[in-house]
Amino acid sequence: MESDNQAALFDVFYLPPAPYMAHLAVHPKVQLEQYSLYRKGTYRNRCVIATAGGPLVLSVPLKSGKYRQPLHEVRIAYDEPWQRQHWRSIHDAYRSAPFFDHYAEAFEPYYRKEKEFLVEWNLGLLHIVMRQLGLSKPLLLTEKYEPEPENTTDFRDAFAFKPRLQREDPQYRTQPYVQVFQDRHGFMPNLSILDLLFCTGPEALHLLRRSVIQHKNNDL
Repeated sequence: MESDNQAALFDVFYLPPAPYMAHLAVHPKVQLEQYSLYRKGTYRNRCVIATAGGPLVLSVPLKSGKYRQPLHEVRIAYDEPWQRQHWRSIHDAYRSAPFFDHYAEAFEPYYRKEKEFLVEWNLGLLHIVMRQLGLSKPLLLTEKYEPEPENTTDFRDAFAFKPRLQREDPQYRTQPYVQVFQDRHGFMPNLSILDLLFCTGPEALHLLRRSVIQHKNNDL
């Protein structure tokens, strides 16, 4: 495992997948990249949840011109009621999960807010996720783009949405848990952190930490 003095650098995702949260959980110093150029087909504006019909992608619609912009300048579009649609999908997917009722009240009000920028939206949800996990640490946004940051474990582009772009992570091992629709589809890995949280509740943080090999077993 890297030195405690070494920061970990992550992209800013929408309700990130479990492997992202596992690495974030075990690194005491976390930075979030906001100056990389936006690219389509990533977790920056989408997450994946488990439904009765299988995995479902929830995408945050964005205003035009985003592909030439650094992430912190990308704006959210509100032409359609996507927030209501997203929350309805989350509710329908997880209403029977053991801990949905316990955590839903922390997330549902957020889906009635409007944030201008994608980074702002994602960061607000990430803070809610961390509070529900019982994970306390500062999240520092980058002040400029550095292709090869020094003294940093670079997780940018480590968690690809498209299977062909995914790269092997020798430090991560999925810790299986009981999912809502596991009897229909089998265990589905790499879903949004919402799946782990709603299905396992207080055990979620423990499972995240156990999934990262050779991490230090302490309270981060």
